[in-house]
Amino acid sequence: MSPLAFLGRDLAIDLGTATTQIYAPGLGVVLNEPSMAAACAATGRTLFGADAYAACSPSSGAGMRAVRHDDGIARWPVREGGELAGRLVKHFLSKVHGHPYARPRLVMALPDGAPPILSSAVRDLAYEADARRVYLVEHAVAVALGAGLPVTEPAGRMIVDIGPHLTRIAILACGAVVAAGTVHAGGDAVNAAIATLVAREHGLLVGEAEAEAAKLRAGPSWKPLDRHVIVRGLDPESRRERVAWLPVQQLYEVTRAPADAIARAA
Repeated sequence: MSPLAFLGRDLAIDLGTATTQIYAPGLGVVLNEPSMAAACAATGRTLFGADAYAACSPSSGAGMRAVRHDDGIARWPVREGGELAGRLVKHFLSKVHGHPYARPRLVMALPDGAPPILSSAVRDLAYEADARRVYLVEHAVAVALGAGLPVTEPAGRMIVDIGPHLTRIAILACGAVVAAGTVHAGGDAVNAAIATLVAREHGLLVGEAEAEAAKLRAGPSWKPLDRHVIVRGLDPESRRERVAWLPVQQLYEVTRAPADAIARAA
């Protein structure tokens, strides 16, 4: 094994509360998995990422449950922090490298305007995961660079990053964040509105994954007015799956509240 392979390649990590992505130069996104941890109730074995998500599925039969902390359930270690979050990052790095002792250089994004204590916590987390060196950049700058925007120009560039729980909005100019804000609305609020609509109109229970799929089927525009999307849900009486047809216009009407909140903040 070459010294470079042992030390590890340079990587960029978007450590999200719901999903973690890892980018490698020349290869693109090499990992995109849920930021999740789960433990077997019988053996205590801990799984991370896609393995944890699959094991916690009701159909898996794996006997897995969410890992517990003293303050309650911590399915998503990034939200809780601590030792489990470090193990999650270390697992992802090992999975990308294929070698448990690789020590890569990392670029990690921070929320815009993050206090020094958060910067220190993220840096410590990366070093606990055996990073060789850590570089921290503001989240909006990382997003703009990833989108290929000319961040060093004096003209203002607005970044709107809609996550599952939060939407981050920032203005960039001359390579720096000059204004930033956060809205407590995101993709999960839109999915919840779709699930509520299907329950009210059709009496079906819709999971998060199916609501997300319906949102994607609807696309970025509610026109033409006569379009419909298929939604699959569980009939609580028969316990069988049924299909409902949703007018796209109605779907956009019920999801307007979280979308308006983001637009107003922007």
